[in-house]
Amino acid sequence: LESIRADAFADDLPIDMARMASWTTAQAARYFETGGEEVANVFQAAPEPPAKLGRKARIALLHGTASNEKVFRMQIAPLIRALE
Repeated sequence: LESIRADAFADDLPIDMARMASWTTAQAARYFETGGEEVANVFQAAPEPPAKLGRKARIALLHGTASNEKVFRMQIAPLIRALE
């Protein structure tokens, strides 16, 4: 913790070993780099990744009023090819 604090030039922040002993290196670095402001976030677990859909994602695309279906299909053709 002392070396992480020194790397972040945060010598003014105290080290509370009882509280910080279970922190990961990334959590301690974030704490010292933010000047101790991210204390609450250090304890939050990483968010769960989104569940897999089991299917392709659905995307809704709408053309503007000055366009029509043919023009719109030509405009999004590169996107459709990239997603296939």
